Amino acid sequence: MTVVNPSVTTATMNQPFSQSFTASGGSGTYSFSVVSSNLPASLSLSGYGVLSGTPTQAGSYSVLVSVSDANGCVGTASTAYNLVVTDATPTITGFAVVPNRVCVGSPITFTATIGNIAGSYSWSLENGGPPIGSPSPTTATAFNVVLTALGSGVQTFTLTVNSGGQRVTATTSLTVNALPIASLINNGPLTCAQTSVTLTASGGTSYSFTNSSGQVVPGSGNTRTVSSPGTFSVTVGDVNGCVSTTSTTVSQNLTNASVSISPSSATLTNATPSVSLTAVGSGMFLWSTGETSAVISVTTSGTYSVTLTSPGGCTASASVPVVGSDLTVTLELPQANFAAPGSVGNFLVNVFEVAGLPTSSGNVRITLTAPVGYTLSFASSLTSIQVSGGSSVPIDNSQWTVTNSLANRQLTLMMNSGAFINGGGESSLGFSITRTNANSGSTASITVNVADDLTMTYDGNLSNNVYARVINGL
Repeated sequence: MTVVNPSVTTATMNQPFSQSFTASGGSGTYSFSVVSSNLPASLSLSGYGVLSGTPTQAGSYSVLVSVSDANGCVGTASTAYNLVVTDATPTITGFAVVPNRVCVGSPITFTATIGNIAGSYSWSLENGGPPIGSPSPTTATAFNVVLTALGSGVQTFTLTVNSGGQRVTATTSLTVNALPIASLINNGPLTCAQTSVTLTASGGTSYSFTNSSGQVVPGSGNTRTVSSPGTFSVTVGDVNGCVSTTSTTVSQNLTNASVSISPSSATLTNATPSVSLTAVGSGMFLWSTGETSAVISVTTSGTYSVTLTSPGGCTASASVPVVGSDLTVTLELPQANFAAPGSVGNFLVNVFEVAGLPTSSGNVRITLTAPVGYTLSFASSLTSIQVSGGSSVPIDNSQWTVTNSLANRQLTLMMNSGAFINGGGESSLGFSITRTNANSGSTASITVNVADDLTMTYDGNLSNNVYARVINGL
C-alpha cells in the first residue's frame, strides 16, 4: 500500500488552496497523516487526505504523507510532495500628488507605478468621499490621473489596485487651501454732484482691479477711484497665493436739470405792485432772494434768478427781469449862449419817474458834465432858481448832495436817504454854469445822466438815462 502524490505543485499566496492525496493497495477506509513537513501553519492535511488552507507566505514547501487502511497496514509516499507558493500581489510604488499644496479649484495630478501584475488590473482613488474608479481594466504600469482640488485642509488619498483577486493600497497627502472671500463695494451712483466713486475691496492681502473691458484700473491698496459707469472686478489674493474674483456695478444718475421762470418778464406798476414768479422744473429750487419755494412774490425791480438742483445733483439756472421804476432826465437852458468869459447861466435838470412805481429811497445818483472851459456849481440851500432865458421855478436841491466834484466840471449827486421820486413824479435841480476859458465860437455839449442801476431798485430801464444840451461860446 502506498500514497499517490497529486500532480498540482503550485499555489498562490493569500488564495485558498486545496489538494487531495490518494492511496493504492490495502483495504477499507484510508486514513492519511503527515510523516514530515515544512508546510506553513496556514496549510494542513486532513485525515481524508485533503491538503488545504490559504498560504500567506511565498516559498517552496514539501510534505511526506503516509496512509493506513482498515487493517492497520501503513504505507508511505515514495517521495515528498513539493508545493511552490507564488506571490501574485500587485505593487504600488511612488504614489504621489503634484503639487501637494494647492488652492481650491486647482488641478492636481496623481502618479504611481503599478507592478507585479499578471494580466490586467482595476484601480480606485478616494479621500473619504465617493471613490473614483478605473473605467475599465488596464495593463498600464504608469498610473496618471488629473483631478480638481476640492474641500480644504489636509486630505489623505488612498489608491487601491485589484488584480487577480489580489488587492494592494497606498496613500499620499494633499494640503488644499481655501480661497479668500472677496468683497467689492462702491459708494455710487455717479451724479453731477459726485463725479467719481470709490471701489473698496476686502478679503485678502493683494488686490487687482479691472474695468468692464478687462483693462487694469491703476492704483494700489484695496481702493480705486473711477469716474465712469460699468462693471468693475477685483481679484483678491491671500498669503497662500490663492485668489478669488468678485465684481460690482457702478451706475450713474445724470438726468439733465432744466428750469424756466413764468412769466418770462414782468413790470411792476401802481396797479400791480407785486408779481408772482414761478420756477418750472423738477428738483430743488434756490432763488437769488434766498427763497426755496417754487413760487415767490416780488415787489422790487431787478433781475431775479433761480437755480434748480436735480435729484442727480445736476443744476440749471434761469433769470427774469422785473421792471419797475424808469427814470429819464432833461436839461432846461433856453439861453445857451455865453458871450464872454465870466458869463453865467442858470439851468434846470429834471429827473422824471415815467413808470408807475416810486424809486427806492436814497439810491438815485446823477452826474453832470460840462465841457472844457466851463465850470458847474450847485447849492443845496436853493429852493428856486431863475433859469437863464426862462422863468423862476421851484427846485428840490435840498433832496440832493454832491458826492464828488472833478475840477468843478463834473458833479456827482446822490439823492438823500429817505427821499424818493413818486411814480409819475419828478425831482427838479437848479445849477449854474460859468464860461471860464472856452474859446470864442466854440460849440460843446453839457450832459446829465442817471447812473446805471444794475439791480433795478430805482431804474429798470437803462436806455433813456442820458441827456445832452449844446452850448455856445460866442
